[in-house]
Amino acid sequence: MNRRIVLNLALLLLQFVPCKGQDANQDSSSVMSDSFYEMTLEDLMGIEVSVASIHGLTTRESPGVITLITEEEIKSSGARDLTDLLKLVPGLDFGVDVEGAVGLAVRGNWAHEGKASLLIDGIEMNENLFSTLQFGNHYPVNDIKRIEIIRGPGSAIYGGNAEYAVINIITKSPIELNGSEVKVAYGIMNNTEGRKSLNISSGKQLGPFGYSLSYFIGDAIRSDKTYQDFYDGSYDMSANSDLKVHYLNIGLSYDKLQFRGIIDKYSVQSRDNYDVITSKAYIVKFDSYIGELKQEIQVLKNLSITPKFNYKLQLPWNFNGDIYNEEVTPFDISSTRYTGAIQSSYDPSNEFNLTGGLEYFYDEARQLGHEVFVSTNNDKLSYSNSSVFAQAVWKTKIANLTAGARYNWNNSYPASFVPRISITNVIKKVHFKLLYSQAYRSPNTQNIDLNPDIKPEQTSVIEFESGIKIGNNIYLTGNLFDITTKDPIIFYYNNTTDQDNYKNSKRNRNSGI
Repeated sequence: MNRRIVLNLALLLLQFVPCKGQDANQDSSSVMSDSFYEMTLEDLMGIEVSVASIHGLTTRESPGVITLITEEEIKSSGARDLTDLLKLVPGLDFGVDVEGAVGLAVRGNWAHEGKASLLIDGIEMNENLFSTLQFGNHYPVNDIKRIEIIRGPGSAIYGGNAEYAVINIITKSPIELNGSEVKVAYGIMNNTEGRKSLNISSGKQLGPFGYSLSYFIGDAIRSDKTYQDFYDGSYDMSANSDLKVHYLNIGLSYDKLQFRGIIDKYSVQSRDNYDVITSKAYIVKFDSYIGELKQEIQVLKNLSITPKFNYKLQLPWNFNGDIYNEEVTPFDISSTRYTGAIQSSYDPSNEFNLTGGLEYFYDEARQLGHEVFVSTNNDKLSYSNSSVFAQAVWKTKIANLTAGARYNWNNSYPASFVPRISITNVIKKVHFKLLYSQAYRSPNTQNIDLNPDIKPEQTSVIEFESGIKIGNNIYLTGNLFDITTKDPIIFYYNNTTDQDNYKNSKRNRNSGI
């Protein structure tokens, strides 16, 4: 059998192990020095990842169920969009939300609003009004070094948007870019242009100073087919589904001091307005302006601390143009988040690691038009959030043990406590993992505004994974999971008040393999 086919098959069977992203400025050639298709299965399974553990462990030892997508896989797949890559991951799929937006589903659960976290170079991209992510001609794939995906809970490390999954994108470092590159893409459909894009990349390491830059401008359509809703409304998407993006990602580093800035201006054209098809297409904008500064400080040989500050300004789901005979209601709200955090890592021995951290953020939303928030009756809504987490990884001769927890407190809704524990072991050709984690979904700005009594969701997940090497180029892995979510936050339309609203339902449970 062709070696490339075997390795692709092996990775599809492998898609179950954890990882936190390698630092975007780290030279990942030290992690993967050989060509992907020249690596043995032992090499592949020995890659250290940390998206699920913070502390680097091999994929067979890591306390979670992950998928690792490498740069070589991205190139060989022919993918032109992030959705192309994520559709290859077992348990991930996409669905249509309102106003032309497309969101993510995880393991049979709709994860569009606050249940999955997308990180780019460690920066969370979820918008803070509804906690959603938008897919389709959005994030460039040319500059991705690797994608690490937890198909399971990640709240103990990543907080309130990581209830069901974490997608961590690591772009190429200055050393890996080592120059400049320009890529142009063009595609056509049956009767119209499909996409056109320009991607400029540049990066260099000059002694202790390094920089990386990625600029992406793209124009595409969602489809050239006919859209039909549940109410038998329809329209031709070829002229009514434009997806436009201007995306800039800049990284600067001096020794261990790092800055990253992301400008993400994305828009969706649609005629789908909830339960009606509008008379003509309108554009909804999703703009984000994000900056982060952090520095790793080596206090002792085996103790480091990393303080960071993050600023995020967003204008998601924005429509403040023509109302089209009042068919479309203006939505013009800004969301600003200020985050301060500190993380520490302590290695008293080669077998033991202790990691912990503190995080505080302040959210402020403002009505930019003539509307007011329901809960405050003015144009401002704000709240603050504090959290603390800790985790220990202990490698013994019998098994590897990981235990940790996160406590989250917000001044607008009840606190959450989410523990996690795992037992993993590798015995020659066989490995196994027994995992128990809790996770939570934080209520967002719109949840809080429309229902001041809203509570966080609370999810418990039990997982078991086992794998065995059955040949020189074949590794077979299987995974079982059971997910129970209490107090799920659901959207509904209140006929009495003639308004959208949110409430906590009772319970949701699903299991799978």
